[in-house]
Amino acid sequence: MINERIALLLLNGEAGRLSNNSHYTREFYQCMEGFANASVATCQSGNLKKFEAHLRIANKLYADGNETVKNGIINVFLFKALDMLDQIPAAKRLAENCLPQELLREISRQHYSTGL
Repeated sequence: MINERIALLLLNGEAGRLSNNSHYTREFYQCMEGFANASVATCQSGNLKKFEAHLRIANKLYADGNETVKNGIINVFLFKALDMLDQIPAAKRLAENCLPQELLREISRQHYSTGL
């Protein structure tokens, strides 16, 4: 099972905003926000191969993560990516291919319930 500490180590190469903070949950959410921002910027710049790699990392974290890690993927990473996925059809197709249906349904449910 991937916990927040392990997730931080996995994300270090992608988001890289680690500090010496011993409170892993808060640091994990901050790192997840940096990962989301990097993913959005990567996709908007047209680097869909790198964006696909980010989606695969998010999928692994969601599949193997504890509840905090799963919540970080849904509520931070994917929430930031929702608007971009609607604007860039190629990115949406990548997400549909890389992410499990369960996660895509959760994204859609949250997306439409918040009126985005």
